[in-house]
Amino acid sequence: MPGMSSRRGALLFASVILSPLIFTSVVGASLGPPVPHVTPATSSAIEASVNHQRALAGIAPYTIFDSATAGGCAAHNIYAAVNGDDQPNPHGETPGKPDYTAAGATAAARSELSGGSNFFNSYDGWNTFDPFQDAPFHWIGILDPDNNTFWASDNNTRLCLGGSGATPALSTASVATYPGNGEMLRYWALNAYGEFPTSPQQTAGLGNSWYGSNLIVWTDPKAGDPSFDTVQATLTGPSGDMHLDAVPARAGAWIFVPVKQLLAGTKYVFAGSASVSSDASVTPVTWSTSFSTIAPSPNAVNRRFNITHDSHLISIASQSRFPLSMAGDICTTTLTYSSPSSVASFPSHNCASAGDFPMPKGGGSVVIRSTTKAFASGGVNFRATTQSFTLSTPSLVHIASAPSQLSWTSTVRHGLKVVVRTTLANTQLQALLVQGHSVCGSSAVVTERNAGNATLTLQLYSSCPAGNSSLQVQYLAGATKQSGTVTKIIRITR
Repeated sequence: MPGMSSRRGALLFASVILSPLIFTSVVGASLGPPVPHVTPATSSAIEASVNHQRALAGIAPYTIFDSATAGGCAAHNIYAAVNGDDQPNPHGETPGKPDYTAAGATAAARSELSGGSNFFNSYDGWNTFDPFQDAPFHWIGILDPDNNTFWASDNNTRLCLGGSGATPALSTASVATYPGNGEMLRYWALNAYGEFPTSPQQTAGLGNSWYGSNLIVWTDPKAGDPSFDTVQATLTGPSGDMHLDAVPARAGAWIFVPVKQLLAGTKYVFAGSASVSSDASVTPVTWSTSFSTIAPSPNAVNRRFNITHDSHLISIASQSRFPLSMAGDICTTTLTYSSPSSVASFPSHNCASAGDFPMPKGGGSVVIRSTTKAFASGGVNFRATTQSFTLSTPSLVHIASAPSQLSWTSTVRHGLKVVVRTTLANTQLQALLVQGHSVCGSSAVVTERNAGNATLTLQLYSSCPAGNSSLQVQYLAGATKQSGTVTKIIRITR
């Protein structure tokens, strides 16, 4: 069932208007807002991960790769990145919009869509985590035993993948389940409420809460028989049978939602039968699958943050992997800046939230501190945890400024050459292009070992508006300012 996992569709970083606090910070050079430092997964790596998950469930692997549809997926990922996923229907493309392609529209209509590696790799990446494991309607299509052809593309912070196949002609009826016999689930609970356009728990009339890990059954009749349309199932644990809500997914496939969370580190038996309501002569197909939930790790809630930064902006993405994602609004995060002394506090926020914050001023530091309250999950009591991170910037001195009337027509591709002369050796220099209280561009940091001229190349950020503006070029130096002007502007050229 093609769809989009909306919780997985979120992007890690958002552009922000930079404040004056940022003007004298240097950690490295940046040509714009920070981007995720994650290499997209290759199609072969994604296919290998999916086939690993199929093997755990006892399902045959994909054997054919559809490069044409994968190419359509890559084109659609570009279109989606440019057009905001073409909401409200991310599985389409609108002719006439930028980067529209017929191949991309076709691929999107038959694929599963999500945020790309920049998002889900913070949850451990393809080796141990698939971004659709908590989106059951997506997962049922990816693991479908009838599928043998696969396609995938992870590019432009988007993921598009899918599978296809035909129902085989069987001499006897078959059944497959997820989890498979002997499989160990990484989850003992699931909240799939954010799955787009709907989720099994919504279809079953259940609310936005945590229920047991969803269970899946696929059945194929023998050749000549109608599809199985009636199913009965039980889930048995240490306390006996648990109530299941059955949700039809497609002909011969069902999802079962345990209305209570499972227990961690516990063995369960998932059993049942499927039959044809209109023909009692068709022999029902049965199954009995034994699986376990993973035992809790004492460090399961210790990995909270994936922090990246450039010279101006800190981007904090919560890893929020299970079971921390069950903790809810019980996290408190503070950013305490040393210079000037200030605190940004986010009490009782959702443990899965993220944000962008300014780097400290030159010579200053910021302490990022996050606390998670104690909580219970899967019959396990998790202790309160606290994490602390410190980022600092070297001390720089504002030594000169030069107002300049500038105009341009392209903000992304346009640059300025700024030549400065310093009379001090071992000086760090960086130029920032300032418009009002926003930074519109920056140069790389240049270290001048000897006194003399230095050329700084200013690149404009994509957030800097095109047109005629009164801008100010600020120069920063790592040396202590002495009497007189030790660095001065020579010229500014395009």
